[in-house]
Amino acid sequence: MFKEKSKPIYKGQLDEAFLRENFKENHSKSINFSMPRKPRKNGQEAKMIGSSNEQICIASGINDTNHVFFEIAGRGQLTNQSLKQILENKIEEGAIISTDKRSNYKTILKLFNVREHNTYQSNTKENYKNLGNINSLHSRFKNFIRQMHGMATRRLENYLVWFTWIENFKRNENKNELIINSLSINKYDTTIREYKNTPYLYMEYWNS
Repeated sequence: MFKEKSKPIYKGQLDEAFLRENFKENHSKSINFSMPRKPRKNGQEAKMIGSSNEQICIASGINDTNHVFFEIAGRGQLTNQSLKQILENKIEEGAIISTDKRSNYKTILKLFNVREHNTYQSNTKENYKNLGNINSLHSRFKNFIRQMHGMATRRLENYLVWFTWIENFKRNENKNELIINSLSINKYDTTIREYKNTPYLYMEYWNS
């Protein structure tokens, strides 16, 4: 799993997480943005569950070497198309994958010729036992986001990269080399001005 060539077979766990869409940031001075919905008061929760269209879906995975990935999959329900695109370069042929019983995984994993696909019913003891690694990963991710005291959804990709780097760094045997390689990067794809103008995700939902 995750296309690491040091082993012929990988065991991995996949699952998705959902975050409520957040338009945090000061929009009072903005001339290019207007809130697409009424702002919510502090502590007020959106009336939504699971995969509401006002939530952003994040596909995630962890393998038997504790290497992880988090990628934005879209708005609301996880789709076959987005899952296939995300897993395209991550699933090794012959891997052993465990997921919940969401039908997307059954459909898409067949395309990658996995050796085994084990499924478990959500919110059961069997699920927590056999999907313990991914469940624990999601718990750490929620704590990470909670420490941000609110996070604008348009910055989500940056936070996912940050969290993923932390997780992979903790288990990397060559930590010094990883730090040096990170510091040696002197080219940036995004300037500060471009970062400030990061577009909002999937706004066509509100425009329609």
